[in-house]
Amino acid sequence: MQPEAETTVPPVPKSLIATIPSWSSRYDQTGSRCKPAQWVVRPGISQSQPRYLPPTWNSYIQPEGQLYFASDATPRTVTDVNFHDDVKQEKVVRFAELVCKVAEARNIVLPETSELYLEPAKTEDSAYYYFVDHATQTVFWLDEHNSESFGLDDVVSETQSAFLLEYQYWYHIQCFPSHRAHHLSLRLDELIPVFLHGECDQRTSPTSTFPYAAKQCKEFLRLLQYAKENPYSPFNVCFVARLWSILANHRHFTFYGQPLARLDRTQIVVDHPERKRGLVFAAASHLLLGVPESYGGRLEECWIDNVAIDYVWTDFLARTRGEWRESLIMSFGLSLFNALLLLIPGTSELLAIASLLCCAVATLSSLALGSRPYPVIVEAAASFLAESMADCHATNALAFALPRAFFLWATGLTVAQALVWLERMISERVPLEREISLCIFVALALTVVLLACIPWRRCRAAVSRAIRALWRRARSDSQSAPEICEKV
Repeated sequence: MQPEAETTVPPVPKSLIATIPSWSSRYDQTGSRCKPAQWVVRPGISQSQPRYLPPTWNSYIQPEGQLYFASDATPRTVTDVNFHDDVKQEKVVRFAELVCKVAEARNIVLPETSELYLEPAKTEDSAYYYFVDHATQTVFWLDEHNSESFGLDDVVSETQSAFLLEYQYWYHIQCFPSHRAHHLSLRLDELIPVFLHGECDQRTSPTSTFPYAAKQCKEFLRLLQYAKENPYSPFNVCFVARLWSILANHRHFTFYGQPLARLDRTQIVVDHPERKRGLVFAAASHLLLGVPESYGGRLEECWIDNVAIDYVWTDFLARTRGEWRESLIMSFGLSLFNALLLLIPGTSELLAIASLLCCAVATLSSLALGSRPYPVIVEAAASFLAESMADCHATNALAFALPRAFFLWATGLTVAQALVWLERMISERVPLEREISLCIFVALALTVVLLACIPWRRCRAAVSRAIRALWRRARSDSQSAPEICEKV
């Protein structure tokens, strides 16, 4: 008995190039320009002439303003190319028919809930494509692909890879939310409790893994409650899809549902090769009083397992800039103090000049670092941190530490003046007036040291919270007093 011949599956034509939603060129319009021109106002009620489209095709507007086109024919197709251009229109229709033929030849049954995205290439006779399935909320293609070809992260299981595909699905929905709103499942009954838990987790844990701060969660909950009342609005569909895409990416990052899930934001889950900053950094960090090591650790917290979190980076940047400003102000004041000391007899000129030089370095580095633009958007911050990780954040940690470290050195040198005066007072039997001036100097120097060590930002925040709490308590007492009197 002869073995049955194996059925050969025809390959996907090279003219069909698989892509993913996040690779869309809708936000990359480099080189594209429009030329506004004069126009004619028609008599009577001015109306624009309708521009006709092929059967089953309609135009829609994405909430951000992008015009796109969708077809209800099989397969349901969507594209954001200008369908009023006859050449592009012909390409989209032709490639949609080609996709149907390829799927049929490869025995692929396209679900009724699937949707095809097409974008003709600008130069070659080819098109980028992908499918989304609204029932399973995922993306798929006509042939097999490696995750590296799409730039997708590595995973530990298929269940984790589902979050990456779900992220791509929701990215597609936020780009094309206006034509099938009534057929989408936004899962708001699931999304709202997720943000409620995220807000609680942020308020009760300093290292919560949730991607939004508690205040942001509260604002999003207000928006989600409104979206629940009107779930078919394209505007609501767009922002809900964006939140779901971020949440899907976050679940991939935290290894949600995996045996080794990330339960703490600072927890390292992925096995990375161990890297050290080296002996030069260690020596420089000791010379700068350990401040670079502190900044290196904080930068590492912003880049756990090669992922940046928006509010973590924002808080780090705000705190660091605040420390630079404090170092600038304190260094300027300390430099004036050292300049006055040079006028007092018996002052060590060497210590005063050294302290002035340290103050100058702290001031100039504060100004240089404070004037440098740093990324604010999380994607740009991720690129910055990835480049910084090339030397384990050693260069940036040393640079960020200069204002604080040199100010501490300047403070220590200024305090050392007290030791010089004490030694001269003992050896030369300095009169009482000199002793009093020395005590005043020591008191001022110690005050400067204490002011340098006080965390002003945290103190201001604590005082502000205490004042607000007292104000709310006073208001509640004043409102409850009339009720008590009425009951009495």
